[in-house]
Amino acid sequence: MSLKDSIAELFKHDILKALLDSEIDEPAAAELSNRIFKKLQDNWGGSSIYFPKRPAYTSQQIREAFDGHNHAEVCQRFRISLKTLYRAIGG
Repeated sequence: MSLKDSIAELFKHDILKALLDSEIDEPAAAELSNRIFKKLQDNWGGSSIYFPKRPAYTSQQIREAFDGHNHAEVCQRFRISLKTLYRAIGG
C-alpha cells in the first residue's frame, strides 16, 4: 500500500468517524462514508487538495478580548497577526 493509499484510507476513516459521531448507525454510516469518498474521488481524484486548519478561536472571541488598546496581548493570546486582529474586529 502506498502512502497516498494510506492517507486515502485515513481520510475515509475520518468520514466514517464523523458520521458515527453524528449518531448515524454503523451500517448506514459505513455505506454513506463509502459513497461520500467515491464522490470525492470522482470530483477530486488525482488533485492535491489543501485543507486549512480550523482556527482555535472565533472572531467573536477576538472581539471580546480586544479592548481597543491591547493589540499585542490579543495577537499573542490567539497567535494571530495584527492584520488578522483588524479583520476580526472589522477594522
